[in-house]
Amino acid sequence: MSDRSSRAPFGNIAFLLIGAAVIALALALVAAANSVTGGAVAGGVAAVVLFVAGALLWRKNAAVKADVLPDTHDRQTSSEGRGPLDA
Repeated sequence: MSDRSSRAPFGNIAFLLIGAAVIALALALVAAANSVTGGAVAGGVAAVVLFVAGALLWRKNAAVKADVLPDTHDRQTSSEGRGPLDA
């Protein structure tokens, strides 16, 4: 396992869950178009659950990366005359 994947293990899983949510939403729309109410509801619920799980893992991944990666403070903070370029 590489050093990069050990620092942020949830990134790929989050992408997969969000992708599965998009597929579940598409299947729910197809079921709704074909008047299959049960399938549409099940697909919609699955899409919401998968999307929420993916979003939570995405936020956890961001928190892990924020803890691991140093904050360099070397970025321009403003383009309206209040940034570090005025110094």
